[in-house]
Amino acid sequence: MTNQTIKLSQVYETANYYYSTSDFYCAEAIIKTVRDTFEIDISDQIITLATGSSKGISHAGCTCIAISGIVMALGMVFDRTDTMDADVSYTLDLAQKLHDRFCSHHPLPCHHISIRDLDPNLNTHTQQCIHFTCEIACEITRIICRDKNISIIDNIN
Repeated sequence: MTNQTIKLSQVYETANYYYSTSDFYCAEAIIKTVRDTFEIDISDQIITLATGSSKGISHAGCTCIAISGIVMALGMVFDRTDTMDADVSYTLDLAQKLHDRFCSHHPLPCHHISIRDLDPNLNTHTQQCIHFTCEIACEITRIICRDKNISIIDNIN
């Protein structure tokens, strides 16, 4: 991971680009955005881990997969490879905090509930998912920057 200064507006734009161009779904876009932003030395193969979970776990709609993207991106940054590694508690705590923050701003982390009142003909579902993706990519970036003492030069809500 590189020591650098991060522009949250660029993180937002990158996540937006990866999702809105239909190159990636939410979790994939979050993982790729975090990987690219922090120049993490890991193959693009990491993105494939999120592919099957896209669209609420392949249209099942059980979970907002942007939240799964958080969990995967946290594991990518705050990783463990040894069993019973003490750092796992820290990563789990961060995942819980991100989940709780998401739920404090949105009804539930259930894909079906978050889209049930949206008109699919107006593309509002896609727009909401893009917004969630960008919001979450920025929030995890804030956490990584705080933990790794990396400066943020702009801040967006």
